[in-house]
Amino acid sequence: MKALFINVSSVGHVVPTLGLVRALVQRGIEVAYLEIDAHRAELEANGARFVPFAPFSPYQGPQGAQILALPAVLAHCAVDATQTVLDAIDAERPDIVVHDLLCTWGRLAADLAGVPRIASVASAALTRDMLTREPIARAWRAAAGDPSAFDAFVARCWDAIGRRYGCPPEDGVSTALNTAPTNLVHLSRALQPNADAFGADYLFCGSGEPRRLVAQDFDWSRVGARPVVYASFGTAHDPGHAFYAALARAMHDVDATLVAVESPSMTQPGPIAWPDGTIVCANGAAPQLALLERAALFVSHVGGGAVREAAWTGTPMLGLPQTFEQDLLLQRLTEHGMARRLSPEPDAGEIAAAVRAMLADPALRTRAACLAMSERASNAQQQALDAIVGAMRARPPSPAARPSPHADAN
Repeated sequence: MKALFINVSSVGHVVPTLGLVRALVQRGIEVAYLEIDAHRAELEANGARFVPFAPFSPYQGPQGAQILALPAVLAHCAVDATQTVLDAIDAERPDIVVHDLLCTWGRLAADLAGVPRIASVASAALTRDMLTREPIARAWRAAAGDPSAFDAFVARCWDAIGRRYGCPPEDGVSTALNTAPTNLVHLSRALQPNADAFGADYLFCGSGEPRRLVAQDFDWSRVGARPVVYASFGTAHDPGHAFYAALARAMHDVDATLVAVESPSMTQPGPIAWPDGTIVCANGAAPQLALLERAALFVSHVGGGAVREAAWTGTPMLGLPQTFEQDLLLQRLTEHGMARRLSPEPDAGEIAAAVRAMLADPALRTRAACLAMSERASNAQQQALDAIVGAMRARPPSPAARPSPHADAN
């Protein structure tokens, strides 16, 4: 048997699939993984056969806030890459396609080819109701402005897809909700916002063992004995130069070692005046899990990968969300008592006060440690593996099948 994985080429989306890849290979199942070269070493270390995926053509649609732009970008990528995935399916002949929830092109290609599919959900699972009616999402949409240019771009993309493949048109919400008969959410139910909104087709399989097999260089001798404050906004988000300048000023007055992951805005318009002893890691090169095991505090955008690893290591989080789903996740962590929220444009005084208060709060660390124990105990990776294998053994749909508007969770 063979599984074909398709992802969005982001560390936070690829890493949670690695444990499943490794477990499938250990069961004697071949795994082909369609990805860009940056992830090749990690995929091959976990037993996958790397299948190269060419970069997308440049997106030339409207620009704006992520809550409006994401469906437009995904629709563009679907126009660009559906045929590439169809060609890969034709070459690989997989028994199942496992596609990231954002891979509209993976969902379409699997349905067009008549291959069973499962969705991998790297961040919070979402429903149409959450995207359109949830108060946090509504606030982000209101702040984002007029959606008409994005809606028109999505419609043009689906017109092109329909002409080529005979697929019915979809709106922006459906474009971003690439749900499958089974959806593997790489969070525990305890961390999922509005968890009661999801039925049996959503399996909350938790973080698994998030440790990566390819080692990343880091000079641990520079860390010293002081508490570590680790700041990272992932590989795809950047809070801006003003935030990093404020963080640097704040940390001048805090007795801790700051480890920060590089973002483009750190050097534009000018360099940041970091406190002595600050360690700045190249983007994508920090051994994040190991740093979190050492850290007393994690300053973050609260993306799915950050939440999984902070919950696994029991590291309190100071959050500055960059997207609405990160805002939802931060709300969930604050409900668990292991996180605090910064204002949208915090100054140095606010950051310093929050960092000091969190470093001095033993109850915060205790709650984070209790959540970590719960996360490790509730790991459902075996159920996720069984779901993939069971779908591979089930009767596939007819090769003549064509995509239809997929059912959104309600």
